[in-house]
Amino acid sequence: MSKSLDIIVVDDNPEILTMFEEILAMEGHKVRVFETAILAVNDFHRQSCDLVISDLGMPDISGWQLARMVRDLDATVPIVFITAVGEYVNPEKVTALGVCAVLRKPFRLAQIKDILEGLT
Repeated sequence: MSKSLDIIVVDDNPEILTMFEEILAMEGHKVRVFETAILAVNDFHRQSCDLVISDLGMPDISGWQLARMVRDLDATVPIVFITAVGEYVNPEKVTALGVCAVLRKPFRLAQIKDILEGLT
């Protein structure tokens, strides 16, 4: 088994959070889930993590803003964005923020596993 990761997942959709929590926990990872970026950043400030997975389109603070706040606290933690099919994601912004992957909904379990394998 690969190294266990401490992962923060942020999405305003509780079903997406539950799905990630179950899948990642089954893979042996510690998962902290949050419905708002503010709660996630506050938690990250208290305790860093090995990976942040965030939806891009959230009502309080966007994934872009969350990534900038995380970068202010830790310039190296990997960040993965989740986004709707058809939503434009500016590749220059992705690169500038050091985002390691963008998952388009609906994504497959294999895509998540590939990202995790790359980090462990």
